[in-house]
Amino acid sequence: MSGQRLFAFDRYRLDERERQLRRGTQVVSLPPKVFDLLTVLVQHPGRLLEKQQLLDEIWPGVAVEEGSLARAISSLRRVLGPTSDGRDYIQTVAKRGYRFISNVQETTDAAAEGERSATALPPSLPTTAGGFVGRQVELAQM
Repeated sequence: MSGQRLFAFDRYRLDERERQLRRGTQVVSLPPKVFDLLTVLVQHPGRLLEKQQLLDEIWPGVAVEEGSLARAISSLRRVLGPTSDGRDYIQTVAKRGYRFISNVQETTDAAAEGERSATALPPSLPTTAGGFVGRQVELAQM
C-alpha cells in the first residue's frame, strides 16, 4: 500500500496505512469512524468541510443524522485535548461544518519508513555500510 500518507500535527502523528494515531510514542485508541473523521480533517487543514460532505465521506451510502457527526467531533476533541497553545484542534463553523485549525505536515510512508529504520537501530550499531566487504555492487544499488 505504498503512497499512504502520514500527517504530523502538534504532538500527534496520524498514520493512514497503520490506522494509528500516536501522541509521541503512545498509541491513541480511536473508534474506526472517529479515526476516519480525523483523517479527513487533517487532509484538509484550514479548510471548511461542510457537514454533509463529512457525512458522505465518513458514512458513505448510509443514512446518518448530524448528531452522529457531532458526537464524533466531540469524541475527537476529548481525545486530542487542547493544542500546545491552548486552542481546540477543530473549529466549529455554526450551521455549516468544521475546520481543522492546527498546522499539519504531510509525508509519505516511504519517508517515514526511512526515518523509522534509521532511528530503530541501537546507537551501538553502525549506521553506515562501511563495514561490509565485497558488496560494493549491492551497496551501490541500495
